[in-house]
Amino acid sequence: MRTKTQALPGAFFFAWNPAFAKAAMGKVMVNINDHPDIRRAFDGLHMRELSIRYSVANRRGTPDESRELMITNYESVVVGGLF
Repeated sequence: MRTKTQALPGAFFFAWNPAFAKAAMGKVMVNINDHPDIRRAFDGLHMRELSIRYSVANRRGTPDESRELMITNYESVVVGGLF
């Protein structure tokens, strides 16, 4: 279990994770918020834009829409509407 002093800072995650995804011998998939900094960090990997509708903690009653990226170190295939 991590303590506060052992928590990984966000900058470390974004510096390490793209390098890991590029060097991994197996398949790696990361789903993360779509942001220009994320796109730059993961440049060179396969990216697919996803539009997500969610209604958790939404008091208006209509779902909000969010943009996310599915980032892989392999070319993903569209299968029955999934990816």
